[in-house]
Amino acid sequence: MLPTAVIAVETFLASQTARHLEDVTKMIRPLSMGKDEDGEFIIREAVPGDIGDDDFLAEPKKETHIDRAQLGKARNQRLMPGDLLLSVKGTIGSVALVPEEAAVDGESGFWTAGQSFMILRPKKDEISSIALYEYLSSGLVSEALRSLAYGAGIPTIPIKALKEFRVPIPSAEDEAAI
Repeated sequence: MLPTAVIAVETFLASQTARHLEDVTKMIRPLSMGKDEDGEFIIREAVPGDIGDDDFLAEPKKETHIDRAQLGKARNQRLMPGDLLLSVKGTIGSVALVPEEAAVDGESGFWTAGQSFMILRPKKDEISSIALYEYLSSGLVSEALRSLAYGAGIPTIPIKALKEFRVPIPSAEDEAAI
């Protein structure tokens, strides 16, 4: 009864050291940013269309004006180089790396993620961004992630299921090769 991709992923993980996604990453769920046309600060909010052909996040096109009261909330979901964005709503399974040139400094103009994403910030002592990206961007893994989604209108992966999604932890040699 399990989808073929789920069986294939589970078979692969059976021969690997694997951990739950929540154990190897800081998972940040973006919150809605209320718009304030007169807001003095600008954030650049990433959407799935900002994922480039090279699977790096391009500079987000969507600019949102916010006021000082919303700035703290926006900072909590600021994207950092090496973060991964995983689409968990709508276009399930799309993944992108946040590049080194992502705007992170200052109070205005920094990059955030839209609500269709989950921000995954790999814990440095657990797994590298590249190794996690390579796993999550695999066709079988993307299909396995899509099998977790529910919803007739806009499919969504439940946060609990995403936290418990298992990922392989590569050896130091395998990670260096990746």
